[in-house]
Amino acid sequence: MDIEIDTFRIFIRDEEDKKRSSTWHVNNTGNSVYLYVNSLGGRMKASFHPEGKSSDGKDSQFGFEKKYREKLTAESYDSPKPLRWIRPKPVNDSVVQVAKVLFPTDYLKGSVADERENYKRETDSKRKWRFSLPIAKEGEAVEVSLFYSIKKPNDIEDVFIRKGFTPMFYIDLPNGEIVSVVGRNVAFDPKSLPNPNKNPSIKELDGMKQINDYEENLHITLFGDPKDGEVFQLIEIDGPAIIR
Repeated sequence: MDIEIDTFRIFIRDEEDKKRSSTWHVNNTGNSVYLYVNSLGGRMKASFHPEGKSSDGKDSQFGFEKKYREKLTAESYDSPKPLRWIRPKPVNDSVVQVAKVLFPTDYLKGSVADERENYKRETDSKRKWRFSLPIAKEGEAVEVSLFYSIKKPNDIEDVFIRKGFTPMFYIDLPNGEIVSVVGRNVAFDPKSLPNPNKNPSIKELDGMKQINDYEENLHITLFGDPKDGEVFQLIEIDGPAIIR
């Protein structure tokens, strides 16, 4: 049985904490839901908004935040516009997947020590829910997915279980939509990784470590053009990577 929660952090690790992913953050503000690497919250994130909020009809986007793009421009850095698309919508009793993050075991690096220390220094009043999931076997990845529906969690739990997911948390949005966060282990094919040397459509964003001065390697690889109605996917490979 999953639990209701409005903001939480999640990461993948082994029992000895020798392999560990970045910490990912999911939260909502009103009817908008946000997904991002914890250390990049004010700079880069995926946003899922209610219909009718944007002038171009696109209710979802991923990329640098507006204020941060302006900062990069002022400092003579490139500041690409965010990817924008229309997320899949639940119809009647349907449950639709809108995003997933893959954590392939073979590509996870060591523990991010400075992030753990920063967390220890937080006061209890500032701490958000923070959960760790067990790492998958070699050759597999942990998949954490976000699903939208208009049915209550108890009514759709069996749907997730039949698909091999374990329901973990859900967010009850004010407009009546439910965002369920679920997880499962899946086979991971390294051939699915983006390769900028073989695909001319691949776009890269480099230099984020120098700009942000973080310990994590935050190289982001983008390829393909956003397509409406598709599931948004990210893969953490030595820092987050994105596939559309």
